[in-house]
Amino acid sequence: MTDDIVLRDNERIDDLNRAGFRIIQDPKVFCFGMDAVLLASYASSECRAMKKGSLKICDLGTGTGVIPILMAARESGDGACYDNVSDYDCVEIQPVSVDMAGRSIRLNHLEEHIKVHEGDINDVKLFLKAHSYDCVTSNPPYMSAHAGLKNPSDVKMIARHEILVDLDGICKAASTLLKCGGCFYMVHRPSRLVDTFSSLRKYSMEPKAVRMIHAREGEEANMVLVKARKDAKPQLTVLPPLFIYEDDNEYTKEVRDIYYGE
Repeated sequence: MTDDIVLRDNERIDDLNRAGFRIIQDPKVFCFGMDAVLLASYASSECRAMKKGSLKICDLGTGTGVIPILMAARESGDGACYDNVSDYDCVEIQPVSVDMAGRSIRLNHLEEHIKVHEGDINDVKLFLKAHSYDCVTSNPPYMSAHAGLKNPSDVKMIARHEILVDLDGICKAASTLLKCGGCFYMVHRPSRLVDTFSSLRKYSMEPKAVRMIHAREGEEANMVLVKARKDAKPQLTVLPPLFIYEDDNEYTKEVRDIYYGE
């Protein structure tokens, strides 16, 4: 930890298992989950495949910044060379999360590559340049504003429920930011897939790939990774499913590689 990084009450520093990259979290506020790790891995591999020099990437609803930090860690060769790291802009409306994200960025010496903007995703064109991003990522709130039990923590409630921004607003913002041919990567629940496709097409983004995520073989999918391309022709690829656990409740090899290898 660098000398100028101060931890607030209840905060901790967690290892991201990527060559010393770490993140500041507060369990009473919000901690990232597996969905963020899987999205970062998927988007990072896709961006590396398309990369021709440094890319311009935006993460919508960044929380504590885990997705851009994980993506930057992979781009850097797990810390071997920061010259290959893309330029990231991150949007987050909750001040407490913005503060943690900023300190985590400094903790990992990524200040030149990742910038956090405190603002409303619905107004993103007011503070970020439209049609200028190669890729946009988002791990949005999964639950509608009126669905399920509300968490007593306002920060967690906003992160999990569509209170300040909904799926349609996320897709609109992504389309606003993307260049023609740019790609949007998100993770959501399979039950919202029809809504996702509807909003993507509404804002000129064509669904190009989906990958269902299952806890185990034989169980229903509980997450889905989605790729969409701005101003593209229709053609959807259904990728092989991703299984999280083996029969013995250990991670599958692919998940182990995502967390610890890759």
